[in-house]
Amino acid sequence: MHTMKTILEFHRNYPEERSSEIAERTHLALERGLDIKQINFTTSAADVRDLIDFWKPDGCIVNNDNLPLEMFKGIPAVFCHRNPALLPEGSIYVSNDEREIARHAARELLSLDLAAYAYVPDAANEYWSKQRERWFVQMMKINGKKCSVFDAANCGAGLSVYQTALTDWLGGLPRPVGVFAANDSTAATVMDLCTPLGLSIPDDISIIGVDNFTQICEVNRPTLTSIQMTLEGGNPEILEALRDKMDGRKPEKRSFTMPVARTVRRASTMRGRKIDASVRKACDLIRTHSCTGLKARDVAKVFPCGRRMAEIRFKAATGQTFLEAIRSTRLAHAKDLLSRKGEGKRDIIANECGYAAWSSVHRLMGRRK
Repeated sequence: MHTMKTILEFHRNYPEERSSEIAERTHLALERGLDIKQINFTTSAADVRDLIDFWKPDGCIVNNDNLPLEMFKGIPAVFCHRNPALLPEGSIYVSNDEREIARHAARELLSLDLAAYAYVPDAANEYWSKQRERWFVQMMKINGKKCSVFDAANCGAGLSVYQTALTDWLGGLPRPVGVFAANDSTAATVMDLCTPLGLSIPDDISIIGVDNFTQICEVNRPTLTSIQMTLEGGNPEILEALRDKMDGRKPEKRSFTMPVARTVRRASTMRGRKIDASVRKACDLIRTHSCTGLKARDVAKVFPCGRRMAEIRFKAATGQTFLEAIRSTRLAHAKDLLSRKGEGKRDIIANECGYAAWSSVHRLMGRRK
């Protein structure tokens, strides 16, 4: 039986966004004798020193770009999304599949018939942001498209300087343009700068981010399309590797790549004359309430016309009826949960997706093959 060990996990964003996944991972950790303490992403470097001194943790999961690596010297740790060349020797390293992220972004934007394409790195121009840039530029190149890249590294220090330079750069891009932002926070900054420039989203500029943080994606108007990633700590192999390192054993594997979960399409990339305001509102409703008993008649109510005409307008814009869109959203959510929670929790997953039993999901999957 494992002796219980204390792990401090430092987030780079909002941990409450992944509460169900964190709960699942916490269960996996407890099975391995690991007690994970969640640390707020706004924690300063000084606070980290105090927290380490207070808890004296056996290990750490470090998913915060702002924390200096030297703070974790001598502590077994999992480092997420940092430059592997700069990590302490023997570190466990987790990265996102940056190539697949770029592929998802490129496919979304290339489907919109745009005049130009661009990439906006995060303000700090972190390692992972540079990797996304490299792959996105390459994806555009193999599709015969040029890609403009905002030069965040040479625009000066400070957020206000970054935003001023970014405003000037955005104003000079051809229109309509598709912008892939390094993450949701960067995408939100781009969206904020569009108003003073007189740029309409998504008609003049279509925007996609990464992380699918609903506190950003759902609050912005229009709502933000984003690429959702798999939670790092949900991989039991990573927890096993950390446990091995804390027990003085050499982990069998030290490098892990997390896959893309899905692209969550919202209004910021719903471009075109057919995508009117009512269709966008209907898509938002379906995306957020499909798994909580939403009916086709509920969706029709957002249109200022009869149900038959509403169905016609919606299908012309999306290629689906209301019911097909609801079922597709439920199925996508079920597949995502199944990939993370496993076959053993199929009926629980079915309930979370609005079905009484897994057999209903299974039948739907069979029809889609």
